[in-house]
Amino acid sequence: MTVIAIEAALQNINFQIHFGAPYQNALRDFLLPIFRQIIEDCPEDIRPIWKQHESKWVFKNGSYIKLCGANNGQFDNLRGNKS
Repeated sequence: MTVIAIEAALQNINFQIHFGAPYQNALRDFLLPIFRQIIEDCPEDIRPIWKQHESKWVFKNGSYIKLCGANNGQFDNLRGNKS
């Protein structure tokens, strides 16, 4: 699923992808190593940048993959504009 999300972000301009889980920290601990492994040999011109404060990978075409948690029942954290 992670590879599909990265491919979609690369192929679509300003695409928003949200990964949701009950707890954001658990999601981050699980997915960040997978993302890093997948993009370790990614060409520099298309490699996304990890924005720690926003918990998202940002691509140069404006797309992003955001890690969202529904901590404390805050399910609105999982919503996006068009996702």
